Amino acid sequence: MAYVLQRFNPWAGDVSLAHAGPELRASSVLPFGMPFLVERDTRHIPIPALSYQLSICDVPTRKHRDASTFPVNTALASGRALKSLHEQLQLERMTEAEIDDEFLADWVGDMVATVSDQTGRPLQRSTITNRIHFAMAFMQHANRKGLIDVHVDRDSALRLAWGVDHLYKPDGTRMHGVNASTLRRDMIRPILLSEWRRIAPALGPTPKEQAMGRDQRSCRPRVASEIALRDGLRACEVAEGLQVDAIMGITVTDPDADYELMLTRTKGRAGRKAHLRGHSILNSQGYARGERAACIAAAKARGLGDWVEPTELLVNGLGSGRNVGRTVQPTTLERDFGQSQLSIGMTVEGTRRVGDGRLVTVRRPLHSFHDLRHTAALWQLHEAIRRGDPDPVAMVQVILGHRRRSSAEVYLQPDRSIVQQVGDLMRRLIKGLADA
Repeated sequence: MAYVLQRFNPWAGDVSLAHAGPELRASSVLPFGMPFLVERDTRHIPIPALSYQLSICDVPTRKHRDASTFPVNTALASGRALKSLHEQLQLERMTEAEIDDEFLADWVGDMVATVSDQTGRPLQRSTITNRIHFAMAFMQHANRKGLIDVHVDRDSALRLAWGVDHLYKPDGTRMHGVNASTLRRDMIRPILLSEWRRIAPALGPTPKEQAMGRDQRSCRPRVASEIALRDGLRACEVAEGLQVDAIMGITVTDPDADYELMLTRTKGRAGRKAHLRGHSILNSQGYARGERAACIAAAKARGLGDWVEPTELLVNGLGSGRNVGRTVQPTTLERDFGQSQLSIGMTVEGTRRVGDGRLVTVRRPLHSFHDLRHTAALWQLHEAIRRGDPDPVAMVQVILGHRRRSSAEVYLQPDRSIVQQVGDLMRRLIKGLADA
């Protein structure tokens, strides 16, 4: 089975797209000639994709204000991107609601390794980049419409996009002559101990430092990032999966031990079991008793009619206006982590296209929030190998909640020297020495 991209024409068989006049086009219920996806065998139309295409085609072109016209090239390009995305979903036997960072990485890897049906040549890098951007816009639109509830790592997805054109080593130097396997390997960017020592203070204080009055900045970015780094949680799991009652209900007797709890939100599924270190639990409890309690009190004092105290652990801070005390979004955690690196100059050079079509050079954070999860995975792998575990990849797969073993296998690829350095970082972090 496969998808085909069709053009909307209610008079097909009588009038072709090219010969339809302005009056006929204007009388069409949907934008005449709008590209939309159809499953070839079942004739099923994916509703989220149709809704996104309508959002593009309902906007008249700037040149022609006639409501029967629309940006055809943009609609066709987005349609081809959605076709590729849905064929990958079909291959993986997944739905739009199950899209996650692992799926996107597989999709990009397949595009890099395949050839165009029209030319028989590898897809141009600009084509892959544009498809990824359209996919991100599609997911954002479908989320807003309530058709799906997917929160991919925005920074990681953007890195996939510009990484197709330019790959960088962890030291920031550009790589040349890369292939598909190198592309996948160098997207796994573990955070080294020297890097974390610079990032951690920029994220803000720990709850203990905040309570002692050493630093009155928000401790939420530090708490969220250390949970992802210690325990390998995704941004959406940290933001929306950790429940404050579950956290406060745990009695920590050993900060170095693991404690099991249920995440109520994860990629494409209702939840999963996770294991958090005692240090992560204690920091979360400190945040809940201090900064979170202050944010909840501020929200109650505002008396907003639509405000209900969230069950999630992390909430918006005191500087967020009418959004204070509401559940924090995964993109906020990603933004906080990126801005902490920008503030200390931990960046790499990239490019982006501006409104007039020019490519401009920009500085991007060296690491995405998802790299914290990569680092935790490498540490877990390193520890399993050190212990002589007969199947270390299976252990990583269970801890990180991967559906497919192949998703965990990518962590086998970095240099062993990098794995060793990540292991050093995690041992120090778990013992609380990296807070210094």
